Amino acid sequence: MNIPALKALREQLAACGGGAMLFTGPANVSYLCSYPCRDSFLLVSSKECFYFTDFRYFEEFSRAIKGCRIIQVESSLSASVQAVCRRLKLRRLAFEPEHLTYLYYSRLSAALGQGTELFPLPGMAEGLRRVKTAQEMTKIREAVRIAAAALRRASRMRLAGRSETDVAFELESYMRGLGAERPAFDIIVASGPNSSKPHHLTSGRKILKNEPVLVDIGAEYQGYKSDLTRVFFSGKITPLEAKVYEIVLTAREKALEAAAAGVPACEVDAAARRYIADSGYGRYFGHSLGHGVGLDVHELPRISKNENGWLLPGMVFTLEPAVYLPGKFGIRIEDMVLVTGKGTEVLSGDLDK
Repeated sequence: MNIPALKALREQLAACGGGAMLFTGPANVSYLCSYPCRDSFLLVSSKECFYFTDFRYFEEFSRAIKGCRIIQVESSLSASVQAVCRRLKLRRLAFEPEHLTYLYYSRLSAALGQGTELFPLPGMAEGLRRVKTAQEMTKIREAVRIAAAALRRASRMRLAGRSETDVAFELESYMRGLGAERPAFDIIVASGPNSSKPHHLTSGRKILKNEPVLVDIGAEYQGYKSDLTRVFFSGKITPLEAKVYEIVLTAREKALEAAAAGVPACEVDAAARRYIADSGYGRYFGHSLGHGVGLDVHELPRISKNENGWLLPGMVFTLEPAVYLPGKFGIRIEDMVLVTGKGTEVLSGDLDK
């Protein structure tokens, strides 16, 4: 079990008057248990932890997760949770509104009846997960190393004439060969006009000569993710493509210069967004500048114009300024950054821009 996280969590629960909390988000359960968890829930009370799973995982989790009572769900999850609440005489039980479906909520509410009050408490584990430990950083660094190696391979590939799906398949296979458990998300290979769609669904389109190819890729290593993007060119680069590329690259440098511990996240977003807008392409950059990466590929902190929270040492997030010209092309350059006590570290290192 993640003892420091559980201690901090219990202090927060006590402060808000919650007797216990039920965690149902897979990444949050994995974080608190320090083990990759599937189809399992965790109930944390002031003194004990109860882990609910079924026959498929009971043997594995009983051996892997220490310091927690493992309960094999026989009839229904709601009945198992009710039994624990009754035993602990819990009058209040917090839950994760972001992760508990309405169906499960209804069943659990009916099972608990009036004896135990269910109440929502959002963002508890996510808040703790914002700052990474040294152990987490070791896994994130390896996930970044694998994804960066795949992008270097992409830079050496003959792209023209191949389909987007063919390129994505080769890169996924290559990452698995380097130790990735799986891609962190569906790899995006967006060629030509497809690159103007930020989350293009990789298709069977054949890559043509003399067009940009955007590759957005990430690896998962021991549960932790990475997320990097580069744009390659399958031949000649037009003056407009070169101009937009330089604007996006400079915006990335502006954001990197602004990022540091104690700086509001919105200021980092503004540094890149302002430069792109001043260059005449502001309306073509519509998403936030970045997002945290860890057990989830999108998690806290958010690097956006609406996020006022300060950056803290140990936070890991992407910086991904972009310009998308509909029907023409898109340019996005994405790196992962670690906030340190002295500034920032670009985790993808010297990966060519």
